[in-house]
Amino acid sequence: MFIRRVQILALLLGGGFLLLMGRLFQLQVLDGAQLEQRGASRIHRLEQIAPRRGPIVDRNGRVVAEDAGTCDLMIVPWPRDLALSAQPLGGVTPARVRALAKTEGAQQQYERRLLIEAILEQSPLLKPLGQLLGRAPAELADPLLDAALSGVEEDGTGIHLPRLLVRDIGTTAYMNILIRRELQGEFSPLRALVPQLAWERVYPYGNALSHITGYVGSMTANQYERLRGYWDGAERVAGEGRLPGIFEPSPTELEIIALREYTRSGELVRTSGHLENETIGRAGVEYTYNDLLRGRHGLRHLRLSREETGGPRLLKIVGVTDEGSAGHTIRLTLDAAFQKDARDIMVEEVKKLQSERGQQFHAMCVMMDPQSGAIQAMISLPDYNPQDVNTRYAEYMRRENRQPLFNRAIQGMYPPGSTFKPLTAVKALTDGDITEYSEFFCGHQLDLGGHTFRCLGSHGSLNVVHALCVSCNVFFYHLGEKLGGKGLYEAAENVGYGSRTGIDLPGEFPGVLPRSALTGKGWTLGQTYNFSIGQGAFAVTPIQAAVAVAAIANGGGIVRPHVVENPKLQGPVEYTRMDQKALTIVRKGMYEVVNGNGTSRRARMKDIVVAGKSGSAEWRKDKPAHAWFVFFAPFENPVTCGVVLVPEGNYGGATCAPIAKRLLERFFELPHEEGEGEEEGVG
Repeated sequence: MFIRRVQILALLLGGGFLLLMGRLFQLQVLDGAQLEQRGASRIHRLEQIAPRRGPIVDRNGRVVAEDAGTCDLMIVPWPRDLALSAQPLGGVTPARVRALAKTEGAQQQYERRLLIEAILEQSPLLKPLGQLLGRAPAELADPLLDAALSGVEEDGTGIHLPRLLVRDIGTTAYMNILIRRELQGEFSPLRALVPQLAWERVYPYGNALSHITGYVGSMTANQYERLRGYWDGAERVAGEGRLPGIFEPSPTELEIIALREYTRSGELVRTSGHLENETIGRAGVEYTYNDLLRGRHGLRHLRLSREETGGPRLLKIVGVTDEGSAGHTIRLTLDAAFQKDARDIMVEEVKKLQSERGQQFHAMCVMMDPQSGAIQAMISLPDYNPQDVNTRYAEYMRRENRQPLFNRAIQGMYPPGSTFKPLTAVKALTDGDITEYSEFFCGHQLDLGGHTFRCLGSHGSLNVVHALCVSCNVFFYHLGEKLGGKGLYEAAENVGYGSRTGIDLPGEFPGVLPRSALTGKGWTLGQTYNFSIGQGAFAVTPIQAAVAVAAIANGGGIVRPHVVENPKLQGPVEYTRMDQKALTIVRKGMYEVVNGNGTSRRARMKDIVVAGKSGSAEWRKDKPAHAWFVFFAPFENPVTCGVVLVPEGNYGGATCAPIAKRLLERFFELPHEEGEGEEEGVG
């Protein structure tokens, strides 16, 4: 009996030993390579190093935008590879968050409180993450909901991509989270976290250059797919490797953004270096020149190891596979100090208007070199701080905040009013319809088929120089009748109205030209009268008006405005069909507008001779006119030209001319002197 028991025990031990040997054979021989790779992936990892964006500097080398290092914590709101019990938002679904995004006001605040309470109650992530960051769970619920909102507001795939949760968590927390998430399985909510070494964009001049530099933000899900490619269910669709921009990069520049290949976890990865939540340009120069600014990411080798004295295992950098490269430096055409002072002047003048008239105003200013098109200043009020635009985006977009992200200098479209009269005059003189000495009689109005077309003065007989000086509507009605709708259309088209100027900023609008004026279909003489003085179905942007006045100042050349020093963009693009003698006569009229008994004497300066033309463009019977002033200086050999526009500012000579004078005084570094208080009639 005893021997039998020994035999059974021996058989059991022998069988167990054989099973153990078989398992060891399987692990070491059959599955050895696979397990070695899996272990290596747990101990070793390749981490992408976010590329450092190149700085943006002004023409004197002052930094207006640059990167500062930061350790950010991203989160995938609803990871596909995590168990339901580990989802970071608990039972809060994308549908509920999407519904919140569609609400407004008090309803949105109420729904948000309900969701925050649900997240605090259900989220398995907040407590362990709070311990790692040293924060209370309640502090993390709001940013967790904001991260989820940023995903659902884009499209369906955004909820599966990393979104910013906490900015700059510090190196210690960064490494601790990396270790914890690597050692956890699919049932840990920490697997939804994506710690990322990144760069934070800093804008030292704040609001002053916001519409020029623009701002940066995380790429959307659609942009990421476009860059990196995606799986369409049947095959891999290759990515393009770059975002769309206004200019194609040169062969040298392409080296920075070239596609590269590297091996990660045994898989060959073809990449342009874009991280899942990489910061990219979203507006302004940051967008247009994104491919040059962003640089190329690097790769570094991390290893999970333990100190010889024991203690926790830590991720350590053991090598750099690829250093990557920083982005190019982009140099602007403007002086940041002058831009800041110009904005301060505009803000001060707008506040003064608001105090005097009891209403809020938008305001725009563009100053440009009339010979090259280099932008010297560009202001659009209200503006924004590019440093906080991502955290305050919803606030900025509210209608009551007057849309500060909208760059009205290149996107706002307004009837030009009397600022169009110099172009009407140039066309009539060039075509030989009038001479410098031709006269028309102004008796305050013209009657046409029961309609009265008025002028705010009774100027008697006057020639073109005098008509420009006093902004006589009746004189230009007569010119319009001679030119016809087609001639006026050609005068506008000749300086680029109706087309984008090609400025190197995104989102430029083309303005509006009345096509029926060219074809004659449905066009009336009354519409011709309105067109001749810049009214009717006719709208231009401030940047277009600046290009038009530059053509008058430089002898007929159409320049391409630009904010970045770029030899490809400098100098006149083409010369217009403007007679040089006609331009001389019109410039003489614009001289009289400011320096004679004209409508814009408040722009007159003692040491610099300024020429210009004011405008008061009517657009609604129940609203004040839009106030314009276009100018160039000095009168001989001008080095600057531009436009000041205050929508609903009423009289251009009273509202905009003195603002332009202050800007020119600062530009030429002259002390301020008070001008004459003369107002003009509506043009």
